[in-house]
Amino acid sequence: MARRTPDARLESRESRGRLTSRGKPHYRLLELGLHIGYRRLKGRKGRPAVAGTWVARHYVGGRSYIVEKIGTADDFSDADGTIILSFAQAQDKARTRMVRRAQLANGIAGPLTVRAAVEGYFEFLEVHGKSGVDARHRAKAHIDPTLGDIEVASLTTAMLAKWLARLAKALPRARTKPGKPQQYRAFDGSEEAIRQPEVISKPHVDDLAGRAQPRLSRRPRRVGRRLAQGQIVQKCRCGTGEIFDSRGSAVAR
Repeated sequence: MARRTPDARLESRESRGRLTSRGKPHYRLLELGLHIGYRRLKGRKGRPAVAGTWVARHYVGGRSYIVEKIGTADDFSDADGTIILSFAQAQDKARTRMVRRAQLANGIAGPLTVRAAVEGYFEFLEVHGKSGVDARHRAKAHIDPTLGDIEVASLTTAMLAKWLARLAKALPRARTKPGKPQQYRAFDGSEEAIRQPEVISKPHVDDLAGRAQPRLSRRPRRVGRRLAQGQIVQKCRCGTGEIFDSRGSAVAR
């Protein structure tokens, strides 16, 4: 269940009663592109004031919004969760409507799964110019295998806590070639192992058709042109006298 958004103006019927009666709702931001609003019309002679109305405002792009009624506020009657809604219940219903609209827009007719929700989040990042590459890899490794097929509406706090506990106890993942079973690094849980950084062996420059591996040196050398200070130069100690740069390409002497 999503975390409720507090608002002292809208939480109680007493605070809502102090708001100005007007046609334009009093809005509160819930999520990016989603507002919940409370509207109460002013009564007049022969027509007393009635309970206010909860509305949801959805952003549809191009500075345009769609406003829909989601229920009646519990100004005079107790909330029943269906027709008469408290502020908290109105938030839940507004978010449910937002998710449903997103499903229909993406051609999803069935219940929203965790995998589909996470994928929608990545698409949102890409649309707003943010990178989701790293997050996508992490979700594929840690979220999809266990939570991916579960309906979002069925998630509970206990399920998420259990998933986090298992994730914390899992062995550290090691780099694995595509198509191969996932490899894991040895880890005994000791303080020394926690402080020990992961040592990843990087592939050296090609052995240049069977020649000996070159030796690295950070001192600038003259090899026909001056090299910048700090540039990595590789000198091959194989009797040929050739010098190679950090990418393994021969440097003209």
